[in-house]
Amino acid sequence: MNAPVILDRRRVLAGGGALIVSFSLNGAFAQDQAAPVAAPAPKPPGSLATTPYLDSWIRIDADGSITVFTGKAELGQGLKTAVQQIAAEELDVPFASLKVVT
Repeated sequence: MNAPVILDRRRVLAGGGALIVSFSLNGAFAQDQAAPVAAPAPKPPGSLATTPYLDSWIRIDADGSITVFTGKAELGQGLKTAVQQIAAEELDVPFASLKVVT
């Protein structure tokens, strides 16, 4: 017949290579208090009230330097170079005259 299986910590770790324990304390420390009422958010400036998803800006300084600000993150895909190339082409300025801030 089959011998009973003995499950102890050492044999489980040796056989499976890992021990995973999961638990949740969700609600364990909850208090019966009403959430504080937040103050209303301030009105967005300028045209952001009508276009709230705007996330890129172009700044042209008095000395002619151009900076492009974008809300995108550079994660190694070459986003800064691509945005700089597009902006240089659209503004008809040399590539090196632009600076991109992500």
